[in-house]
Amino acid sequence: MDRGIGRPGPDLRHLLARRGDALAGRGIGAAHRSGAGEGTTAGLAGLYADGVTPTDDIEVGWHLHPDSWGHGYATEAARAVVEREFATGTNQVFAVVMAGNDASMAVARRLGMTHVGTRTDWYGGEELEAFVLCATG
Repeated sequence: MDRGIGRPGPDLRHLLARRGDALAGRGIGAAHRSGAGEGTTAGLAGLYADGVTPTDDIEVGWHLHPDSWGHGYATEAARAVVEREFATGTNQVFAVVMAGNDASMAVARRLGMTHVGTRTDWYGGEELEAFVLCATG
C-alpha cells in the first residue's frame, strides 16, 4: 500500500482512473471515502487487480492523504468495500503492504486479515507483505 498519495486533486483522480482501468471487464467495483471538508478527499479504498498478473485474486487496498492518517478512514472504508464484495459471493480478498508500512499492516489486522507471508507475483515482483481475509458463513 502507498504510505500516502501525496497531494489531493489531480494525483488522486489519476490514481482512481488507473485503478478503475485495471478492473474493467472484471465486474469489480471500487469505493472512496471523502474527507470532512467540502471538496476534500481523504483518500480511497477499493478492490483491485494489478492489471498485469493473470490471477483471479482480488486485492483490497487503501490510499490516504497524509492529512487523513490516524482517523480510522482506511479501516472504515476498506471494511465497507470488503463486506460488499463478500455479499456477492467472493470467498477471500488479499491485501499487500510494503515492508515497514506499519500503519497499513495495522489496518489489515483491524479488518481481521491474517498475515500469510510475502508475495512477489504482484506489482512487478516487489516483495510485499501479504494478508488474506476469508468470508465466513
